[in-house]
Amino acid sequence: MSKNGADFPWEFFVRYIAPYLRQVGLIYFQGWGEPLLHPRLFDMMQAAKEQGRRVGFTTNGILLGTAVLERLVEMQSDILGLSVAGGNQVTMPRYGPAPVSNDC
Repeated sequence: MSKNGADFPWEFFVRYIAPYLRQVGLIYFQGWGEPLLHPRLFDMMQAAKEQGRRVGFTTNGILLGTAVLERLVEMQSDILGLSVAGGNQVTMPRYGPAPVSNDC
């Protein structure tokens, strides 16, 4: 999901990225937002894997449950980056843009 709350469109991936997958070695999803919130993340990763590309993404780890981890293993995801912006409410403001909430 992007900064403005919109997902990277699947149609954009199919039209402008998928045709060129063979020209790159790695497709890596990161940036503004949490890749695991995208409803088609695994479809994009699978499309790249089917072209023999390496795939990965950076996540804050909150959504890394058993089902997600098993799917990553099954598709042979190559890289899983964990973003740790602060270890507690004292260090978080120094390293991350958002305030820490006790609701997590």
